Amino acid sequence: MLTFLATILVAIIGLIGIIIQTKSNEKLKKQDMIMSNIDSKIDILRKESKSDDRRLNKKLDEHNMVYLKRFLVDEMTKIKQGVYKPTDNQKHLVAEAKDEYNRFGGNSYVNELYDELVKKGLL
Repeated sequence: MLTFLATILVAIIGLIGIIIQTKSNEKLKKQDMIMSNIDSKIDILRKESKSDDRRLNKKLDEHNMVYLKRFLVDEMTKIKQGVYKPTDNQKHLVAEAKDEYNRFGGNSYVNELYDELVKKGLL
């Protein structure tokens, strides 16, 4: 009788072990699915973020282009009309602004005005 009870007890413990292992595997599978879902959502957010960054950078570049053009045309027009004679620092600032404007794809009007002022010795 004791052996019979011991056998039943061992069988019950084995069954409990199998149930626990099955539940653990199910939990692990659920966690893997959740992690996979989170990873895919993070990937989507990264793509959207990169796209938003590109659009923002493009807008910033356009804004910088407009700002630089206004600054350059305004300053070089003042210099051309004799409103003021630029100091060395102002000449350097105009040259740096023109170079940056050209890096953004600036047009030839600013370059022509700059070259004209350089030829006249005003810049």
